[in-house]
Amino acid sequence: MIDSATGQRIVVFMDEEFGPCISMFSQNDVDTLDDLLLAEYFIPHNIFEPGILNYDGTVIAFGNAAKMDKVQEILDDISV
Repeated sequence: MIDSATGQRIVVFMDEEFGPCISMFSQNDVDTLDDLLLAEYFIPHNIFEPGILNYDGTVIAFGNAAKMDKVQEILDDISV
């Protein structure tokens, strides 16, 4: 998946407390991905607005039970 605000590929990173996470800069992309993750992939996640965590942009956290590589595979298959 590409962040439409930056034109960059969304890459999963690991947060010690929240597990695999991504940071996004387009609220439209966040809303679209939120809908897809719940309706099509059934992936639980938390959304943190900018400034809540110590990362730039809106952060979507997948929790410590999620596998970082699997989340990245799913994101790479999504084109919005």
